[in-house]
Amino acid sequence: MPFLSRFAAPAVLSSLIASPVSAAPQDVLSGAMVSGSPRLFAFELEQPGLPANAKIAARKVLAGAGHDTLAGFSQTTTRVGPFLRYDSNLNGGVPFDTISVGGYKFLINEENVAAAGVLVGASAEMRHVRGLGNGLAFEAQGGISLGYAPTEKLQKHQAGGQACLRQKASSSLYLHGCVEATWQSVDLGDETHVAARVGLSKLFAAAGGVHEATGEVRFDRLIGSDGFTQPTASLKLLSAWENSTVTTIGVDVGKSVEDRMVMKRGVSFGVTKPIAGKLTFLEVEWQENAGGMFLGKPREDRNLSLTVTRAINERLSVSAGVFKTNSSADEFDRSGVQVGVNWRF
Repeated sequence: MPFLSRFAAPAVLSSLIASPVSAAPQDVLSGAMVSGSPRLFAFELEQPGLPANAKIAARKVLAGAGHDTLAGFSQTTTRVGPFLRYDSNLNGGVPFDTISVGGYKFLINEENVAAAGVLVGASAEMRHVRGLGNGLAFEAQGGISLGYAPTEKLQKHQAGGQACLRQKASSSLYLHGCVEATWQSVDLGDETHVAARVGLSKLFAAAGGVHEATGEVRFDRLIGSDGFTQPTASLKLLSAWENSTVTTIGVDVGKSVEDRMVMKRGVSFGVTKPIAGKLTFLEVEWQENAGGMFLGKPREDRNLSLTVTRAINERLSVSAGVFKTNSSADEFDRSGVQVGVNWRF
């Protein structure tokens, strides 16, 4: 996996896997490797029962993330590649073409109705890590995707970035603060969000696995003349198990914003594990949005989605999913499928 090649020395890890150690920590190690978290991976490498050189590998993992290294260490990685996916809303339109008011039916202008189709394009991602000393790390990430739907002759572009400070307080406790921004451009207009978030992560071993529990408080603002700010709170549990299995459980809660449709609460569950020799990720998400009025009545939406992503190799992955929205305003009820192919060079 790309995570492994960035954060650990393959020779050291090969020696660990070959070493005759107790079953429990050795089995969980493979799950920690593919978890995507250098903190969880290093924590597992420091568990009792692994050979002495596991602690050396743990220090290398944390050094690659900007912790446990001298000030001035830096590392930058970039990835680019094409994508192909089916998009159910290329132009940012509404999901209905008629509306009934007082027994009369009105047609929505065609250009304001959500257009679905195949989106092709390219994306680029960058990640930069710098060690600041004393366990403090700076991390910056950015990405952009440029897409075009040839049949509908529509463009859809997205970009985003974040910058974080991450402090290692101990081998099992980390603090972080981040600022981020996202931008999307579609036929019906642009939308820009900025956000700030702070949180902490606690690592522990229990029930035959190792776990990273993260709590965050976030303030998200929509930029523009009609912009607004919404505070949210989230809890996430990332767990590594034997047989290269990883699970995630997340809970989100948002504060109501007057006259705005915003996220009120959400839960998610994901599992990653090898199936027929290929890493496969499955995620189920449920979210409730509420706020604002539609035709004089309060509106509330409940969204459910299921997504499966399968890694063909380190550079190629495919995904497929289904989604369904049940709304208090029938016009916003919808369901559909999502499919995509992503390459990274």
